[in-house]
Amino acid sequence: MFFFNKRLVKFSVAVLMFILAAVYVGAVEKISIAVMELKVTNLPQDEISLLIDFFNNSLFETGVFDVIQSDKRDQLLKEIEFSGSDVADQQKTKEIGKLLSAKLLVFGSVGKLGSNVIFNISVVDVETANIVSSHSKTYKKLEEIVNDLQKISDNVAFAAIRTMFIKKAKIIYHDNFTNKLWVQSKILFYKEGKYHIYNKDTYWFVWDTTTIDDFAMEVEAQWIEGEKEAGSGVLFRLQDEHNYYIFDITKTGYFEVGKVVDGSYYEIKPWEKSTSINVSGVNYLKVVAVGKHMSFFVNNIKVAELFDSTFIKGFFGMFAGKGVHVAFDNLLVYQGNLLLYEDFSRVTENFADTTQAYFKDGEYIVKAGESDYYSWGEVEYENFSFRSEARWSAGPVDSGYGLVSRFKDIDNHYLFIILKSGYYRFGYYKNGEWNVLIDWKKTRIINPEGKNILRIMSMGSTHLLYINDNLVDECEDDTFMSGRIGLFCAAEITAVFDNVEIFDLD
Repeated sequence: MFFFNKRLVKFSVAVLMFILAAVYVGAVEKISIAVMELKVTNLPQDEISLLIDFFNNSLFETGVFDVIQSDKRDQLLKEIEFSGSDVADQQKTKEIGKLLSAKLLVFGSVGKLGSNVIFNISVVDVETANIVSSHSKTYKKLEEIVNDLQKISDNVAFAAIRTMFIKKAKIIYHDNFTNKLWVQSKILFYKEGKYHIYNKDTYWFVWDTTTIDDFAMEVEAQWIEGEKEAGSGVLFRLQDEHNYYIFDITKTGYFEVGKVVDGSYYEIKPWEKSTSINVSGVNYLKVVAVGKHMSFFVNNIKVAELFDSTFIKGFFGMFAGKGVHVAFDNLLVYQGNLLLYEDFSRVTENFADTTQAYFKDGEYIVKAGESDYYSWGEVEYENFSFRSEARWSAGPVDSGYGLVSRFKDIDNHYLFIILKSGYYRFGYYKNGEWNVLIDWKKTRIINPEGKNILRIMSMGSTHLLYINDNLVDECEDDTFMSGRIGLFCAAEITAVFDNVEIFDLD
C-alpha cells in the first residue's frame, strides 16, 4: 500500500472529438447471435440476401459467435408476428431472442438514396434490449459494404465480449458477517464478527437460497475447538438437505470432496493429507465450478481438480461436522476471475491507512489537502476490469476524483476522473507531463449527489470507460501495458470509495 501527495492540477473543460475503432477478440464461450432481415429500400432483395449471408459468415469467422442462419431464423419467426417497429419493444425483443435461442440480435436497414447506399445496423442485447454496438455509414455501392463487413464483424465481436463480460464478471454474494443476516440459534451464532457453527451431537449446515450455476466461492474457516478429525467447510450446488456437494478439511490437515445424493454419501475425492492446510489458524477455502469441471483450493493452493455432473446448479452454504466448533468469515461468491475485492469493512493491506486516506464505517475516505492525493496497491495487473463505487463528499465541484490504473509511479500512470458538476476525462501522466486521451465531456449519467460506479476495462492498448454501468467512452493507447491500481482525489476534494473489484481479462 502506498499514498502520495501531488502538485495541484488546474482543471479546464473542453469538448472532445475523438473517433476510434478498437478490436479485441478473446477466447470465450460462443455467443449466439442472429442477423434479422434488413429493411431494404431501392435495392434488389436477392443481393441483400447474399449480403446477409456474407455478414453471417464474417461473424462466424471471428470465432466468437454461434450464428443462427437465415433459413432457420425465418422458419422459427413464423411462430410470432414481427415487424421493424418491434426493434424498440423490449418484450418483443426478448420473445424473439428466446425463440431463436439468441443472446444478441442484429437489426438494420440498407437502402439507396440518390447515388449513395446507406447501411445501418444495431446489435441489441436480448436480455436488456439495450444497443451494445452500432454501425452507420454511407457507401457508393454494395460491394464497398461487403469489403467492410469483416471490420464490422470484429467490432460486433468486441462489443459482444465486453457486454457478456460485464454480465458474467460480477459479485453474486458477499458477507463479512457484520450485519447478522444468517440464521441464529444455540448452534448457529455470531461472535466477534464471525459466524459460528457448533453442535456436539450431529453434523450441522446452513445455506443461502440463491441459485447459481457457474461460480467461484471463497470463505475463511477457523477451527475453534472440539473434534480434530471431523470435517468442516462448504456446501455448494445444494438442491435440498439430501442433495449437494461438499468440500471440507480437518484440524489434522486432511481434506475431501464428496456428494450427497438422495441422502446417501459418495466420495469423489477421498480423504488426503495436504501441507497447504493451516492446522493452527485460519484457512481460506475456495471452490471454482464451471459446468461439470470443479477445482478446489486451500490457502490459494489447488488441492484437487475433478469432473462431476450430478448437480449443475444450486445453493451454497457452510457446515461443521459432529462435535466441531468452526468460525466462518468473509464469504464471497462471484463469477469471473476475480483478482481483488475490497469492501473496506476493516483495515487491510490493499490500501493505505493514513490521516488522509482511511477506513471508516465500511467505506474508504480519501481527503486531499492543498495538492492531489493518491492511494494505490502493490500488485501489478495487465488486462483487467477495475471497478469502484465513488461519491463526492466535500470540496470544489470543478475538481475531480476517480480511478488510477496501470500505475508505475506518481509521474507515470492513467487517470479516469469525474466532477460533481457532471464531467469526466481520461488521460495519462508520463514523466510528470499530462497527456489527454479523452478531454472533458459532460454526461447526465453522473450522479452529482450520491454514489457513482466507475469502471475501467483495459485490454492491451484498448481502454473502455464506464459510469454507472454505461459505456461512456473508449480509446486506444499503449503508453503503459501493465501497472498497479489506485484511487485519486484532486486538491481540496474529499471522496468516499467502496466495493472495489478487479477482474482478470486474460
